[in-house]
Amino acid sequence: MNLGRTSLAALLTLMLACPGLTAKTILVPFDTFLVEPNTAEATQAAGWAAAWSGTKALMRGRNPKDALAEKFFNALHAIDQHREQTSRPAVYWKGKKAPEYIYKSLLGILTAQQILEEVRAKIRAHHDLSDKAAIENLAEIAFDPKINAQVMELNPDAWEFIEKLSELGYRVCIIDNYNGESAAALREKYPKLTKFEMVVSGDVRQVKSPEFYRAVFEKLKINKADYIAIETHEGYAQSLKAFDPQAKIVVCTHQEHAKRNVSQAQKEFKKKYGIKT
Repeated sequence: MNLGRTSLAALLTLMLACPGLTAKTILVPFDTFLVEPNTAEATQAAGWAAAWSGTKALMRGRNPKDALAEKFFNALHAIDQHREQTSRPAVYWKGKKAPEYIYKSLLGILTAQQILEEVRAKIRAHHDLSDKAAIENLAEIAFDPKINAQVMELNPDAWEFIEKLSELGYRVCIIDNYNGESAAALREKYPKLTKFEMVVSGDVRQVKSPEFYRAVFEKLKINKADYIAIETHEGYAQSLKAFDPQAKIVVCTHQEHAKRNVSQAQKEFKKKYGIKT
């Protein structure tokens, strides 16, 4: 995901130019905004089995990355289908609710090692799963903090964006659904991340929901009258609105298309705040 510098500058200008948007704190997402998978690293970590599975998807006219993610999510649903599902706030991927093991990872209910051991054992024991080697490799990328940090990289344009905000006197806070161990591994990989305050779901044992925002706002001491939030899904925006009906939110829903994200944000600013670009 590459956030165009011109578009980011335009978005920043909108934020700073409109009196109605005066705020001291900007809340930015982590995944699909500040960090994104490095395709080469992810391909290497996924191994030949996943690469072959992705190639087959490409031959059928599908996006290999989407096909592999869908295969992985379907496998996680399959290995946990007999377990009683707990009602949880929705975590989204392509408009679908994430499997239970994703929630456990995001919430820190189990350690990364515990999740990996359970998932590996269930994958190997399941008789109806195909491409088991690929699914196991994908599980390591998803749940092993070191491997996750290895395949993820900072988006330089988004980083420049938040640094500029900081230079202009804004308090930038990074908040998102993310495993706490994996977030710590990424802060170790990129020490400059520690420049900004960061709270993820694993830190507060809540995924994005009114309760998540309540916990984050209390932890970071955010003034409700004094912030703008950038969200990557309308469902998350609704959760923030449920917590704070007066929330100022820029919603970016095209997770794989950064330029569309920024364009959508500009339209939302114009529609909600009367800003003309």
